[in-house]
Amino acid sequence: MNLTNATLPDYSRRGLSRVLPSIAAQFGVGNEKNTLSFPEANRYVVVLIDGLGWHQLKKYSHTATYLTELDGYLNPITCGVPSSTATSLTSLGTGAGCAAHGMAGYQFRNPLTGQVMNALSWEGGPADYISFQTHSTWFDKINQAGYPTANVALARFENSALTHAAMRGAKFYGVEDETDYENRVQLCQQAVQESQVVYFYERLLDHAGHAHGVGSWQWLQQLAAVDDLVANLRSELEDDVCLIVTADHGMINIDPQQYLVIEEQNELKGYDLVAGEARFRHIYTSDPENIKRRWAKFLGERAWVFTKEEGIAAGLFGDASDQVLDRLGDVMAAMRDKWVLMTETHRIEMSLIGVHGSLTAEEMHIPLLIAGPKHG
Repeated sequence: MNLTNATLPDYSRRGLSRVLPSIAAQFGVGNEKNTLSFPEANRYVVVLIDGLGWHQLKKYSHTATYLTELDGYLNPITCGVPSSTATSLTSLGTGAGCAAHGMAGYQFRNPLTGQVMNALSWEGGPADYISFQTHSTWFDKINQAGYPTANVALARFENSALTHAAMRGAKFYGVEDETDYENRVQLCQQAVQESQVVYFYERLLDHAGHAHGVGSWQWLQQLAAVDDLVANLRSELEDDVCLIVTADHGMINIDPQQYLVIEEQNELKGYDLVAGEARFRHIYTSDPENIKRRWAKFLGERAWVFTKEEGIAAGLFGDASDQVLDRLGDVMAAMRDKWVLMTETHRIEMSLIGVHGSLTAEEMHIPLLIAGPKHG
């Protein structure tokens, strides 16, 4: 297996999955180490900005002057694989990779039906989503140790499958209007008064990137709004609070010259089911070695192609649990450069400009920014 030039996830030291365990270590919860070197504080607020990759923040630093002045700006961490929201949020919450928690990307096979399910909308997912992701969360563990935890997010997410999978155990504070930043800051303040670890989710930058592309005026406008949001949040928090800002993945813009549709390529036929997303495909087949050989030959330097077993052995998905491995593709194709691999079975992706999911530095590197606590 050749992963030349791939950015590999760091699940043990400087990865997104280490954020909550590092906070837990500061409270003496579990046998954990503070591998991310968070400062000692009475309370912590973790702001996750969906889609804010470290390379994008660095390139457009002039639009995010507050964020880029925070401690940690020069030292990115990694998200997990695939570099996708459902996987990353669940890795944040559980401290594990998708080979343990089973949220294997934007779309993957539901082993109960043999069909594709969507981890965000839960279309095609099991009705009993409570038993679908049973890995314990750090919100629950920190909470049970006597340190209350909270989740500030869009109100309609309160009872979603993804909220249960990733944030189970945290008291929910619902935001009715996510464009009302003043109200969101106030709601976070309320959560901080009642909790010692607060998770705060911001998703509009990701939406601007998907719809208009990284660097578009719409994306830059939203980046500036996010920068102001975080600055205002920090100014309203009390001195004993440590504010941590991170993300779930980066993003690249589609290049029309690096665009493939699976169904249009005879060399890519012969599989049973395809899922994933344009930058990271799960391919399900009873003949993985043959599919891997054919896909690798056709895609060449346009993708990293590997079997499930090779990906696990390379550490791409963290420690593995046999209970969830059938959700991962038997073969996977992670696209290189700016190549995308579209499918007629999910045409909505063809309208996107910004995409993510693969192993490039632009998608895998995310910021870890720290403000406070204030002393003296």
